[in-house]
Amino acid sequence: MKMEIRKAIGSATSADGAHDPLIRDVEGAALLGCSKATFWRRVADKTFPPPIKIGGMSRWRLSEIEAVINQAASSRDAA
Repeated sequence: MKMEIRKAIGSATSADGAHDPLIRDVEGAALLGCSKATFWRRVADKTFPPPIKIGGMSRWRLSEIEAVINQAASSRDAA
């Protein structure tokens, strides 16, 4: 499942050629292996960054979600 999401979002590039796609809540939840409700709880408790609002849509930069994962992994390794 995670590989399918990475393939789907991995092909997106911004107008300037940078490779930092925006992902939906369901994609972020799938990357983390949690439910969409848990993903939103982590946004509410500020574990995850707030969304970028575009019209009525909420999106996150993939790099920001990956940074949260990497920070959790590094704090785990330091303990």
